[in-house]
Amino acid sequence: MLYAGLSPQVNESNNGTYMWPWGRNLPPARPDVVQAVAEGKATQFWKWDVFPLPDGISFTDAATLNTVYSTALYALTEVAKVQPGQSILTYSTAGGLGIAALRLCNHLGAGMCDGGNNKKRQFLIDKYNTRPDRVFYSRSADFAITLMEKTDGTGVDIALNTLTGQILHVSWDCIEIRGVFLELVKKDISRKSGIFMEPFQRNAKYRGVDMSHELLERIFTLIQKGYIEPVIGKVFGFGEFREAFRLLSTGDIIRNTVITRGASLNATVPIYPLPKKTSIRSNRSYVIIGDLRGIYGSLAIYFAKQGAKSPVAFARSGYDDPTSQKIAKTISGLGTELTLVIGGVTNKDVDKISDKAPKPVAGIIHGAMVLRDKMHNSMKKPEFRVAVAPKVQGWCNLHNSSIRRKAKLDFFILFSSIRSVVGQKS
Repeated sequence: MLYAGLSPQVNESNNGTYMWPWGRNLPPARPDVVQAVAEGKATQFWKWDVFPLPDGISFTDAATLNTVYSTALYALTEVAKVQPGQSILTYSTAGGLGIAALRLCNHLGAGMCDGGNNKKRQFLIDKYNTRPDRVFYSRSADFAITLMEKTDGTGVDIALNTLTGQILHVSWDCIEIRGVFLELVKKDISRKSGIFMEPFQRNAKYRGVDMSHELLERIFTLIQKGYIEPVIGKVFGFGEFREAFRLLSTGDIIRNTVITRGASLNATVPIYPLPKKTSIRSNRSYVIIGDLRGIYGSLAIYFAKQGAKSPVAFARSGYDDPTSQKIAKTISGLGTELTLVIGGVTNKDVDKISDKAPKPVAGIIHGAMVLRDKMHNSMKKPEFRVAVAPKVQGWCNLHNSSIRRKAKLDFFILFSSIRSVVGQKS
């Protein structure tokens, strides 16, 4: 959590680490202007590292500093140990992190190879005097050919990577002898993706970088000396949340986007409730009555995605058809064990459910049906009874079986058809 505003009471140096319970009033405020970083859980205590803002830095400025500059400073100086004269490759350099890396490289005496589209390329040239021959279009893997040509085939000393997939691998291959590839993206790491090994023959290093909250003091010192500056692109008020996130979704962003109260003291901010999450327990079984070829197959997948580990499917027609097999394979791929039971709900087959369920049954969705598609006035009694029996007798059997087996159900849902209410032409 990042905070920029009036400080709680701190020690004489206005600088340090403090803790207080979440949900209680903060200590009495002083007219000190600070930036703070909090760590902790909402049910425990917040731990704050508090730093006074340098003169001339507004709250809006401060909101752009910690994430991008701490990441860039930690990655380049602590992990890669950047040296003057080294070459550094970044992506989306016109964004907040890219600008932060650019300013730090200028301060540290390192050269930059940048990635961006034509608009952002021109921005970097005009605003930061970036060399035009060192700006490449990084959304295509072909940029690596140009990069290697511009560096006489040696590549770059450091890559500050924010991309995934093929471009990641191409960039990794552009690392010079004893160079360092800095991985800032969690996507490929969380997916346990692999990389090819050839660059290790050049003693190249592949390093993951996590966010550091310990560098604000150094960042403020660099700002006061004029080496770096806040990275503000566009500022939105509280009442402009939609516009801000719409801009972010386009990807056409230069520098950082900030949402601030500003002068909009009476702004109306829409609040949308979180969708209710189904209470599905992994140590219980949930039963779906109906074959897997229609809506019940989708329900089975939904239960698996919600955390059900032992659902049970119960149908009279079995599961040998290709659609049911595909559904079962999909559910298995989600780490869920689907138990398939064959039987009818109009007889004692319903007792098979509790017998074969891997875990105690906690919920039933009853959707069994038999179609006898006729107008009511032309339907004979046996046809009517056959169509109604799975709904009426089936429900009764499931209900009685649950009582006999002393099942503690969280829900018992009966599916019907809108056609039973409004009818249809037939």
